[in-house]
Amino acid sequence: MKRIKIFILNVSILTTAALVMRSIGVGFNVYLSGKLGADGMGLFTLLMTVYNLGVTFAVSGVSLASTRMTAEVLGGNNRSLVIPVMRRCLIYSICFGTAAWLILLAGAPFIGIHLLADERAVHPLRILSFGLPAIAVSTAIGGYFNAVRRAYKSASTQLIEQLSRIAVTFLIFSHFMPTGLEAACITVVVGSVIGEVVSLLYCLSLYLFDIRKTALQMSTLSPEPISEHENESKKGHPFLEKIASRFSPMTAKLLNTALPVAISTYIRSGLLTVEHLLIPWGLRQSGSSSQRSLEMYGVLHGMALPIVLFPMAFLSAFAGMLVPELAEAQARRSDKRIHYIISRVFQATLLFSIGCAGIMICFSGEIGMAVYGSQEAAEYIRMTAPLIPVMYLDHVVDGMLKGLGEQLYSMRVNIADSILSVLLVILLLPRFGVEGYIAVVFICEIFNAALSIGRLLTISPIKPHLIRWLVFPLFSVIGAASGTQLMAGLTPYMPSTHTGTFLLYGITATILYLILLRCTQSLNREDICWLKSIVKKN
Repeated sequence: MKRIKIFILNVSILTTAALVMRSIGVGFNVYLSGKLGADGMGLFTLLMTVYNLGVTFAVSGVSLASTRMTAEVLGGNNRSLVIPVMRRCLIYSICFGTAAWLILLAGAPFIGIHLLADERAVHPLRILSFGLPAIAVSTAIGGYFNAVRRAYKSASTQLIEQLSRIAVTFLIFSHFMPTGLEAACITVVVGSVIGEVVSLLYCLSLYLFDIRKTALQMSTLSPEPISEHENESKKGHPFLEKIASRFSPMTAKLLNTALPVAISTYIRSGLLTVEHLLIPWGLRQSGSSSQRSLEMYGVLHGMALPIVLFPMAFLSAFAGMLVPELAEAQARRSDKRIHYIISRVFQATLLFSIGCAGIMICFSGEIGMAVYGSQEAAEYIRMTAPLIPVMYLDHVVDGMLKGLGEQLYSMRVNIADSILSVLLVILLLPRFGVEGYIAVVFICEIFNAALSIGRLLTISPIKPHLIRWLVFPLFSVIGAASGTQLMAGLTPYMPSTHTGTFLLYGITATILYLILLRCTQSLNREDICWLKSIVKKN
């Protein structure tokens, strides 16, 4: 139970940090939407889609590699191998980060003019390229912090990056007042690059201090090389094994861990970029003008979806911390511990996501008007909110599969999902417009989640309690939303602002939902006692 409590403590730290950062991020999006406008948000979102493809290549699976390999040597009591593992991960990240920088820098004119069909994208893409090496190195170090359970260091690094980016952007807008969409986009990307550099310097200082203490603690230990048996147990794709066989055992393990994820993310991110580039095209084909297409794309992806995904901050920490936790449990052959963690996280994810979906569906109008003052954003929130349980559960299950060494399976599922997305965008958007795209999102998310959850249930002993975890929570959230609306109709005094109305509705619905979960035994005495014991111990 001590290890579970440490796990929950780290998750709590990361959850709090993620919640703060997403809150800041949503607020920053509101600020940007005022500066850029709906069409500007559309162009900026397209820029970030291309940039994310560059980030994917820069990172190339190093986060999973540094997390899994560090957790495995710790779990196998080979602590003296932590420094050699991280040395290889950092060299790997520097190589891929530098390559990504040079490729995006050289390819910016072609991407902006021929792929995005907008010359205003060229200079922002060139500027963004300079942040890629910093992201790659920071990601490798972040994986190390997750593995050694230094959650607060990883969280503080992300917070520093976010605050630096926002501060620089705000200062430039305030003092230089750039005019024109291109200048405004350049301002935002300059802030992003400076934020990444500041974050790297901070992250690197934390790492050097931490690893120096580790070196002192391990100075009496003799290195134990990774055995051939360990390499056999982690074999991947035959082609990747052939490449990895040319290197030392430790480097081979790094490549076998990182490259399957890297290849998966290359393909998926490439297809995702193609999909996003096709969305404005498809909207134009459905009869919308170029500016209106960018506006709809900007409102959906730049405004509505960030709100829908905002509560995932409470679960993203689980997904990240599950990788080292399950990898170490697997190395120790602790099936009981694996079952316990998966069951708890599965249950928590369903209860939480069903509640979020119900509240957002019922009160989407208040949310859209409170955050953006946009009825169009509110409508898109209402249309996508029913997918929240599927998206949230898929996100967490993906982390569990990676922690159990199933990254190759995740790679195949993600590639299939991305191919399906591109095909459906081409087929449905020209005919049905934005409603067609929302249908694409539903189909592909359900497809991906079904395959991932099916695989997890196949390789793990967990037996979901569908009545307590799914059926009762659905009835509970319906009852909570209905009760909130009924109470609002009987209340003579209501807040005068959309923000106040949403807060009142949200808090009331949440309290009623928790009460109904308790009444239906979806949240029973054992669950509450377990949560209390964790709080008292930590």
